[in-house]
Amino acid sequence: MPDLSGYFASMSAVAGSLIGLLFVAITLRYERILGHGAPTRNQGMAKGAFVGLANALAVSLLAQVSPASVGWPMVAIALLSAISTISTQVGLTGRRGLRGGVFIASLGVFTIQGLLGVALSGSPHSANLRYDLADLLLVAVAVALVRSWMLLQPDATDVEVAAMSQADSDQAHVEPLAADTTH
Repeated sequence: MPDLSGYFASMSAVAGSLIGLLFVAITLRYERILGHGAPTRNQGMAKGAFVGLANALAVSLLAQVSPASVGWPMVAIALLSAISTISTQVGLTGRRGLRGGVFIASLGVFTIQGLLGVALSGSPHSANLRYDLADLLLVAVAVALVRSWMLLQPDATDVEVAAMSQADSDQAHVEPLAADTTH
């Protein structure tokens, strides 16, 4: 069995650090993400990013602490993450909103994680399955990062307000034309 404990320790540190940075991003843009009147899209992205990073953290810690028995707990974490992701999406957009690239990618990660957990429970010492888990964790963190990055992008209203502020500022600084003194 390959020794991936260093990798899983690093992945735990990365996921934990990114969760901390997600909280910083939410704090910096609180009104736009979780505040009263915040777009539901932003709330869903924040929750989805947190679920994805917490999932990667939990699985990394399990793989590091108990590599031979990570299978079934991984299945349980995948199920909880998938249920949370689906309920958030349905709650925000209704049943017809069950599409979108990041949503589908998240469900794909959790589905593969569940299947990989079942496989690992039957073959806990399989080197190939452990490498597959390592690859899956990278993808899980990448999907969560995409969600986090989307939170930091300006909303249409942010862009409109910035453009209006710039236009007001430009008008305030218009210098009067100099009088023609050639006469």
